[in-house]
Amino acid sequence: MFVLDLVVVAATAAIVIVFSGHLGAVAVGRLTVSLTSARNPAIIALLALVARSAFTDVPFLGIAALRLSPLSTRALRWWALQRQRLMHVTEDRAARILLAIVCASFAVKLMNIILHFGFWTGDDVEIHEMTFAHLFGWHWQAWELRSAFYPMSFIYPVQALLHWTGQNDPGRLIIAGRVVVALFSLANLWLTFRVARRLFDSIPIALLAVLILASNKLHTMGGSTELPRTISSFFVLAGFNALLVPADAIAAAIAGGLIGIAAAMRFSEAMFVVPAVIQIATTRRWRSVALCTISFALVCAGILGLADKLYWGQSFFSLRHIVDFTLVRGLSSRGYQPFYEYFRSIPAWADPLVVALALLATRRRMWTLAVWTWFPVICLSVLPHKEPRYLIPILPFLAMMAAFSLWQIIQWLCESSADAHSSMRRERFAAILLVACLCAFVFEVSGFWFVRSEADVVLAEAIARQGPVGGVAIEQAWRMGGRLYLPDAEPLIDVEPPGDPGAIASVLGTPAIRWIALLDRDVRRFGYDSLTRAAGFDEVTFPRKGGSEYRVFHRREH
Repeated sequence: MFVLDLVVVAATAAIVIVFSGHLGAVAVGRLTVSLTSARNPAIIALLALVARSAFTDVPFLGIAALRLSPLSTRALRWWALQRQRLMHVTEDRAARILLAIVCASFAVKLMNIILHFGFWTGDDVEIHEMTFAHLFGWHWQAWELRSAFYPMSFIYPVQALLHWTGQNDPGRLIIAGRVVVALFSLANLWLTFRVARRLFDSIPIALLAVLILASNKLHTMGGSTELPRTISSFFVLAGFNALLVPADAIAAAIAGGLIGIAAAMRFSEAMFVVPAVIQIATTRRWRSVALCTISFALVCAGILGLADKLYWGQSFFSLRHIVDFTLVRGLSSRGYQPFYEYFRSIPAWADPLVVALALLATRRRMWTLAVWTWFPVICLSVLPHKEPRYLIPILPFLAMMAAFSLWQIIQWLCESSADAHSSMRRERFAAILLVACLCAFVFEVSGFWFVRSEADVVLAEAIARQGPVGGVAIEQAWRMGGRLYLPDAEPLIDVEPPGDPGAIASVLGTPAIRWIALLDRDVRRFGYDSLTRAAGFDEVTFPRKGGSEYRVFHRREH
């Protein structure tokens, strides 16, 4: 037990160090410990505390004053108090609690948007390049797989409004687009409450579902970016909400149309029409099944046909290319992952406790939510490329399932029992559950604030201030925001692939290239500094605010 106690203390100390801002590598004897996130220490603390809480008669660290034996009794009393409070929450009180959660969630996302102004994946850069191209008349070609519906319908309008008022600063236009997504993420919280309230006829479960969703790090991260899945998630959830109207064919058609809108934003969201059809088919309403399917197909096809015609000049242009790229040729722009990737990466999209509670609800015959939660995971696991952010649309359903199980457990804990052994078992389980919930919450909150490529964006702005820029070549250009912060760069070349001397030599031999930015690790690994010097480039040192990993070279003037 003493070893577990030391593990708890060490993990807690690591969490405190991370939250105090002292990140980086720490030498511990011959070992080098890297502290960049509280996530791993939180997991270690969770496992150690859960194991430790089962031994309530052993003093913590051998100190009697810190004895854990009262924890079980106090935990059970605490759960009983929370149960009593939740059971007596009125509609007005629930609305105020919901508003408080929504406001807190928006504050966190707004801080992410303003403080972490860089980019996350490269897809976010391309969204703005598509909208900026129309704002500023750029002759820029997006990737052929991109549907224009989402960026031009949800991000472009607010940016066009700011542009019309005279605001042309790229950073502020980007923030405006991200705020739109953040507002939809708040709508997701509200809609999750309404759906859970309607589905379970229980205010406690609805509030728990909102709290679980709001504390999910992936929900917070997705709501802090300009990526489309947070908004498509709203339409998927709205479609599910429409199906809660019993035996209503019009509601089925509306549900199909809403899922069609989501699929027009992100093609993979089309898979949610299958859970919708299954849910309707179990009631043998075949007319409603047909209406849902036809409505989905008409809305999705209508949006994609019109949007692609307006942007690409051909109807279904992006749809044809995504099907060919992903399904026909089985290609991926970011590598391939095994079929069990989403299981292996659970900590990246949820915490183990919430997933366990959701699985418990599946066993309790919550089949409707289970299909909407797990069927998309199975579908996405078949595709060659997998990323945690692809699971954003399932998070409301996951939260509702976990909330249902958690409330059932709380109810069981608070049942009176004359059996002393049963009472003791409930007390110990209450302690374990309380510790697990606290650690899961810390684990999720530790992922709220994520650093993007801010330092690289600052570097791009520094290059742009040097006067006539000329041509610029950048390794992983998305990290600097691509053309967003270097609009006058002509040409702007994305240096790929790293490690290919021929590709670098070709770029260096292009007369129009005046600047080249390469990642320091590749410069040192492949000797690019000697290649750049031989090609007539000198290294330029900029103040590296936030520690950009780039080294910048400028062509010598003759």
